[in-house]
Amino acid sequence: GRGKLKPKIHLVRCVMEPRSVHVGRKVRRRSKGFHLTVDTAWGAVVGSIQRLTYTRAPGDCWLTDELAHAYAQVGSRSGKWHRGGVVF
Repeated sequence: GRGKLKPKIHLVRCVMEPRSVHVGRKVRRRSKGFHLTVDTAWGAVVGSIQRLTYTRAPGDCWLTDELAHAYAQVGSRSGKWHRGGVVF
């Protein structure tokens, strides 16, 4: 079927620079065995969003295959329009 463009449900976004985040000792101790990666599992993330995010019924997800493909294409851009992980 055709995808639907759904409105934003948030008004403010939060962006945290990794170098500006303080991680206390207690959190560091409790987080042993966990690690954070960036840009390594696009397909898995998209699959989980499509499977677990819906409005009324499973399968009613805002992230269509076509939109996921478009995001992947934008994310793979390089050169002049690529700025620190964000592509224009």
